[in-house]
Amino acid sequence: MKLSVIPYILIISFLLTFSLISCQSATDLNVLQAPSYEIFTGIIRYPGNLYFPSRVRLVITLNQINPFDDSSIIIISQTINNPQKFPVNYTLRYLKEEIDTTQLFRLSYYLYNEGDDVPYLFALSNMVKESDLKTPIDITLKELPR
Repeated sequence: MKLSVIPYILIISFLLTFSLISCQSATDLNVLQAPSYEIFTGIIRYPGNLYFPSRVRLVITLNQINPFDDSSIIIISQTINNPQKFPVNYTLRYLKEEIDTTQLFRLSYYLYNEGDDVPYLFALSNMVKESDLKTPIDITLKELPR
């Protein structure tokens, strides 16, 4: 009777081992496919002596700059509708795999009145390296030259 139980124990042990190995492989594949996001933060200030309309949108854009022709590629853009109070704190995230870390970057900030295509206020950051984005950027909006 004892001899007939041994094959069942071996089969069950084999199946348990196989299922544990296959679960581990699936876990490893999920880890390899997870994207690596980077984040950067900043503060946008509003110059208090300008009229502030009630219905506005604030557009923040991270641009990758081509050093040869000064053209830019938008990496990420965020719109904040009707910010209630300045200064505005923001956090943006981007996929590190989608950018060229050897290039320079610039952040642009535009404040639009409701329904307008021309910004009311704006600001541009200095050109920075990707590693410099880890330092929060503090910037003040100013009037667009007309």
